[in-house]
Amino acid sequence: MADNCSEWIRDFRKMCPVDAVKFEDVWKHYDSDGNGYIDGDEIDSFFDDLLKMSKQKLSLQEKNKLKDQFMKEFDENRDGRIEMSELALILPPEDSFLILFHADHGEHLTGAQFMTVWRQFSSKKKDYIESTEIKQFLAKLFKQIGREVSASQLEKYSSSLLRIYDANNDGKLSFKELSRILPPSENILLRFKDQMNLTSENFEQLFSHYDSDGNGSISGEELDVFLYDVAKAISCDIVSDKESYGKFKKMMLFSCDSSGDGCLQKDEVALWLGID
Repeated sequence: MADNCSEWIRDFRKMCPVDAVKFEDVWKHYDSDGNGYIDGDEIDSFFDDLLKMSKQKLSLQEKNKLKDQFMKEFDENRDGRIEMSELALILPPEDSFLILFHADHGEHLTGAQFMTVWRQFSSKKKDYIESTEIKQFLAKLFKQIGREVSASQLEKYSSSLLRIYDANNDGKLSFKELSRILPPSENILLRFKDQMNLTSENFEQLFSHYDSDGNGSISGEELDVFLYDVAKAISCDIVSDKESYGKFKKMMLFSCDSSGDGCLQKDEVALWLGID
C-alpha cells in the first residue's frame, strides 16, 4: 500500500503512534451506530483520546493548533464529519490496510472460518502459503463468508498483503502474518499472547504449566483450565455466562485442534499464537 499522505500526517504518526487495534477500539467507542463516520463533539473527544496515546505534553494552545490542522487534513468538505477510511491515514500503511479491510469485511469474518480455509493450504510440514496461493486463499475465504469480491479487488488485496507482510521477500506468508486480516475480536489467541506478553522463550514455560503430565499435549482437565484462563484473559464476560463460554470452547477447539483428537498439541497452540 502506497503511503500517499502529507508531511503533517507523517509527523503526527511519529508524535502519536497508534496501531490498528488501538485505533479500532477508540473508533468503535465513538462511531456507536457503525455508519463509518464521527461528527460534532465526537471528533473533539476522539482527537483527545488519540493525544492521550502521545508521550508528549502539549499546552492548550498547542493542542488547539494541532486540532485545527487535524480538521483541515480530514474534513476537506467542511461538513463537520470524518470518515474512517480518511482517518485511517494517521496509521502506518500496514495498519491502515488492516483498518480498511476490517471495515469492509471484518463483521463477516470469524476465526473458525479463517482456520477452515487455512487448513486447505497448510500442513504440519508447511505452516505458510506461497505467493501464488494467496489470491486463491482469499477467494476461498470470501466465498466461505459469503462475500462477493471482484478480480481486481482480489489482486489488490493479495499484492498489498505480500508487499506489507512479506518482510524477507521470500514470497511466502506465514499463519502469523496472514492471520492479521482477522478482526481483533476474532484473533483470540493472539490477544491472549499480548495479554501474557508471550515470547518464543516463555512459551515453553507456559505450555509446560498447562501440560501438567508432560505428555506433550493439553487434554482433559488440563484443557479445561487452559481454555478457562484464555477466556478470562480475553473477557470476564465470557466465563460469567455459561452459554457464551460453551460456544467459546467449541470455537477454540474447532480453530486450534487441527488433528481433531480433542487435545491441543504444542505445535497447534504455537501456530495459533504465532510462536516461531
